[in-house]
Amino acid sequence: MSIFFYWQQFFVSALMFLATCNVSAQQTTLSKETEVQPNLIYLKPVENEKLQQYTLNKIFLSKTGKLYLGTNSGLVCYDGLSVKTYSHIDGDTNSLSQNNIVDIVEDKKGNLYLSTKSGGINYLNLKTGKTRHLSISSDILVSLLGTELLESNLYLDDDDNLWIGPGNGGLYFYNCKSNRYRLIRFDDINNNPFGVFDIKQDPKKKDILWLGTTMGILSINKETFQVSNKFRKSPKSDSIPERQARVTSLDVRQDGIIWFVTEGFGIGK
Repeated sequence: MSIFFYWQQFFVSALMFLATCNVSAQQTTLSKETEVQPNLIYLKPVENEKLQQYTLNKIFLSKTGKLYLGTNSGLVCYDGLSVKTYSHIDGDTNSLSQNNIVDIVEDKKGNLYLSTKSGGINYLNLKTGKTRHLSISSDILVSLLGTELLESNLYLDDDDNLWIGPGNGGLYFYNCKSNRYRLIRFDDINNNPFGVFDIKQDPKKKDILWLGTTMGILSINKETFQVSNKFRKSPKSDSIPERQARVTSLDVRQDGIIWFVTEGFGIGK
């Protein structure tokens, strides 16, 4: 049996754990008399006592096959046997800036960028175990929007440039090599910045990113930073109401169809 198959099965099991981590054992246990239906999927928690104590925000499978879990109590690494944690330590600048991990991405070196709920962006060197706090969470950026970068969603492109979509407004481009950033701001009719909740690469046009925002779906050219394709409320009666056009998740397919999830409206395409 190949190691790829093993980790594939393990990752599926981890997803099952995420879906059932808040369900009691009584609710997830099937009796022997239960008739198995072909169109049903039965979920079972991963049997690890340490993992069961965490509230999960994010699951990420690294290139090495290790599972990283963003929790309310820091970052948890699980290799199928042992559990290792990374957390904030008062007075230690090499620890996480804040424990509530929202999103996780991996760079070409195998290190991790972590966004936190209210502590900005962290870069974790897995060889040394030390964390660097990116300057993008500095007071300079806070002054641009008048608020902190809260619950930021991350995307790392092929050039290891980091795209940061805070839910409270704007989109940030961070050049990891030069340590420079750029704010791309797109406002509504009341000059309020759109919040960004998901960032996806176009499968055919590699210079295009798709954004799920508070006011619908946008696309941005990674080279020119030009924003276009503002898919928002349509005059049609069956379209998404503007007050419910908050797109929280995207899936951009090869055939050009975009599946999306909104708050208060459900799934659409």
